[in-house]
Amino acid sequence: MDARPTRIILGVALMGLFLLASPASAQHGRRPQYTAHSQNFIVFASSPQWAAQVAEVAETCRRDLALHWLGKELPPWSERVPLHVQDAPNLGAGGETRFSLMSQGRVGNWMMSVQGTQQRILDSVLPHEITHTIFATHFSPLGKYVPRWADEGACTTVEHEAEKRKHQHYLHEFLRTGRGLAFNK
Repeated sequence: MDARPTRIILGVALMGLFLLASPASAQHGRRPQYTAHSQNFIVFASSPQWAAQVAEVAETCRRDLALHWLGKELPPWSERVPLHVQDAPNLGAGGETRFSLMSQGRVGNWMMSVQGTQQRILDSVLPHEITHTIFATHFSPLGKYVPRWADEGACTTVEHEAEKRKHQHYLHEFLRTGRGLAFNK
């Protein structure tokens, strides 16, 4: 019996197993993602420890910021918020939170992503994005989204002082160069 077909089949089988065993993110040049679950969040991050830390801080922010804005804690959400974390030493701070207003005054289809240095994610981006979720949950029984100017304005007040200084600088720059928005028009 000729050994070549057997070697070819074995080679193809081994290559297939190798590709299946590799994390999908590694095949596309991205870092592997690890998950951590908390009561209200499922965090996807670059290491198990980092995912767990983000989940813990997210829950703390959710509790503390609900007390700050509403005077009470929120009940647990019916579904966990997927929270995707991208961190790097020189990555600018930013985030996005998406959701849908559902029937009976509920919020669902959550999706949150945060990026930046680990420090800025924890002290600015998470509080900012979680404030969006608190307002969405609180005002959802009205069946309307919070106006963007009010939502973003409030969310920037919970960021780190360094981020607040950046916002203040941009505000002065926009007003000085005539790029500010007039509230009376």
